Amino acid sequence: MTEFRIDDVFTTEETGRKEIEKVVNGSTVPKVSRPKNGTVDKWDTNVPKTVYDNLPLLLSKACAVFPNERERDVFLTASLAVLSGCFPTVTGEYDGTDVFANLYAFIVAPAASGKGSMVWAKYLGNGYHKLLKGESDTAFDMYSTMLTEYNQTKKNNPYSVEPVIPPYKILYFPANTSAAMILRNLYESEGNGVLFESEADTLSSSLMQDWGNFSDVLRKAFHHEPVSSSRKGNGPKPVQNEVNRPRLSVCLSGTPAQVSRLIHSVEDGLFSRFMFYSFSIDASWRDVSPFAKGRVNLNKHFTLLEEEALKIAEVVRICDHRFELTESQWTRLNSRFTQWLDEIKEDIPDAISSVKRMGLICFRIAMILTIVRHFHETISVEVNSNLICSDADFDTAITLAEVYKDHALMMVEQMPTTIANNQFAQKSENIERAQAMKEAGKSIREIAKELDIPKSTILRWTKQ
Repeated sequence: MTEFRIDDVFTTEETGRKEIEKVVNGSTVPKVSRPKNGTVDKWDTNVPKTVYDNLPLLLSKACAVFPNERERDVFLTASLAVLSGCFPTVTGEYDGTDVFANLYAFIVAPAASGKGSMVWAKYLGNGYHKLLKGESDTAFDMYSTMLTEYNQTKKNNPYSVEPVIPPYKILYFPANTSAAMILRNLYESEGNGVLFESEADTLSSSLMQDWGNFSDVLRKAFHHEPVSSSRKGNGPKPVQNEVNRPRLSVCLSGTPAQVSRLIHSVEDGLFSRFMFYSFSIDASWRDVSPFAKGRVNLNKHFTLLEEEALKIAEVVRICDHRFELTESQWTRLNSRFTQWLDEIKEDIPDAISSVKRMGLICFRIAMILTIVRHFHETISVEVNSNLICSDADFDTAITLAEVYKDHALMMVEQMPTTIANNQFAQKSENIERAQAMKEAGKSIREIAKELDIPKSTILRWTKQ
């Protein structure tokens, strides 16, 4: 087999566009439509071809190896979520508040239906994760050396100072974790990280545990609201982990049943924070041999793209940057979302919060596209530079927002409308209520009586 090189697939932007057209043009992308048939299928839309025609080159190269429409859409959705966690130094103003690029994405489909292309998106953050982990390992090696020296000399040198344990920074946080550990990961990684999990049940199982309920952290982190925890330390002083501006990104995939185990209903604040991509396909076999037409070794392809994505992340983190929309783009955004909100507020009131938050999601998508395009195509870095969104990237962001809005509407019709309709919700809700009542100053006895739950259970739920 001949050696694979990325340049064999794409050499220049123009060549890249031509090759991408060869891959994509063979498919007919359904136009967004609203058949009046009363079914959820009316919102089951693909990402239009115009989006792939106008993506920044890094994303174009990544998406082009997926000739299947659904797999390509899944990969793009997951890639946006992963990349959103790689640019913690870029901010933009939305509704009077500084926001970062972080996105929550949820791929929803039956088993073995094509959502597996999501896993390749993780490669786009692997290089940055390895960089942070390598720097953390180096810092810990230095700490170990300094601690050894300190222990050897402290008896003879009363002025020696014990070295401080350095933070362990990483990009990818494990989903199978406790509430305390997710906060610790955020704290040590300066508030930035990505939860990436191809099986949503891994995360929902953690949230169902007494020690793992951090759904409030997920809700707060979407808007960068402060999160904190307190636990007993080795000394008299409790250990505080407080993150003032969390920048957490989330990328999940799962079956429809797994969604309701994680997000209890459309009333659950988590629901409107996610951009959903949901679909089902007819079962069919495809050529899985190395000789299939257009076959590319995905491991080699994405290992090379991992390096390109890392270069962007390395340049971006050097200094702070400011993202901006133009005045005409703001006008278009306000007009489009006013229209969408008017379309659903009477007939689908449960989707109002999803449409409203989709405006922020649209803004963040435009931010990601602008960052990738600017720093992938520009060598120089200006300190505190302003990143102005191009009309092409804004058009792409608006188009994607409409796709994700439609998929959110589809999910609304499939989800329980109230928390009471979901058998997995009651325990999680009671845990949150108990913790909130404890923080408000109520005693264990008072909480147990009000919730009609044993005191031992309340004590376990509220134990710091």
